[in-house]
Amino acid sequence: MISAMESRTPPMSAATVVADISRMPTAQRIGAWTESIYEHYYPLDLTPTGDGFRHGELRILDLPGIRLGALDSDGYTVHRRRNHVASNGSDFYFIPVPLHHALGLQQDGRDTVLNPGEAAVINTSNAYAYLQNTRNRVATLRLDGPGVRARVPFVDDLVAVPFRRDAVLTGVMVDFVLSVLRCADDLDSWSAQVLSDQMLDLIGLALTADADAGESGETSVRLAHIRRIMREIDTNLGQFDLGVEVIADSLGLSRRYVQRLVAERGETVSGLIRDRRIAAARRRLADPALSGVSVASIGHAVGFADSTRFSRVFREVTDRSPGEYRREFQAGIRSSAVTAD
Repeated sequence: MISAMESRTPPMSAATVVADISRMPTAQRIGAWTESIYEHYYPLDLTPTGDGFRHGELRILDLPGIRLGALDSDGYTVHRRRNHVASNGSDFYFIPVPLHHALGLQQDGRDTVLNPGEAAVINTSNAYAYLQNTRNRVATLRLDGPGVRARVPFVDDLVAVPFRRDAVLTGVMVDFVLSVLRCADDLDSWSAQVLSDQMLDLIGLALTADADAGESGETSVRLAHIRRIMREIDTNLGQFDLGVEVIADSLGLSRRYVQRLVAERGETVSGLIRDRRIAAARRRLADPALSGVSVASIGHAVGFADSTRFSRVFREVTDRSPGEYRREFQAGIRSSAVTAD
């Protein structure tokens, strides 16, 4: 899969150009590139790796909860330091995918090399280092933290772990991201939302498929148990009394251990169940095939016995009622159909 990707050099030209330093005076280029990265990602320190920094182009495509980037630039190093984190409280995860040459990453004691077509997760709420030795093309994803943790509660255990190019789901994810970047000009708001949800789901699948590869001991065991907990929740979302007792008893774990595993990631079991229920409800409300199913029935199907509570919780998470959420998507479908006609 990766050899095909390298040979065809995927174009990413459809996304909007937000920075191109090629026509600036040479002395100003590295400063302008640093400002662009700062503005469109988050604060950091950037230093060129060669004698001069001559080329830098950045293209951006925004989807709900996701900023896709296509970078083509000379080499540089990045350090996101404690003072950057302290001065900027944004909650993002960052995934780089080098397309031509390897990248280096350092975070939480891991020192990782990403080969072309591979990916890794960086938690931007912690310090990290990023090294690009030479000119490279890199696809990037800046993801809103809550959307990632809702799908991969143990994501912080995976920072700077390489997701290898021979893993099927990693390859599918990379191809999907590149395809979306190429189609940027043709995306309407409805399509953008659908692609955002699908991309986050695919990222979640790719990250969890072999999350403990290369790990051993307690970390591997904990990751395995977290995946079992997630599967148990997703399988039983419609069970009204789903809670830590049901999950622990089903998995043969102690209730305290289940609570501790989830708490280590800044979550509660009840909060995790709620977020998974709302995520499932959003997918159902946005599904045209379910347009004839009532909001109350959808809430019931994902575990809310009371429609009033479903509406209240849904609004708390999304800032919209289930009905409003569905109407927005129906309007998006009609708009897309009119445009196509």
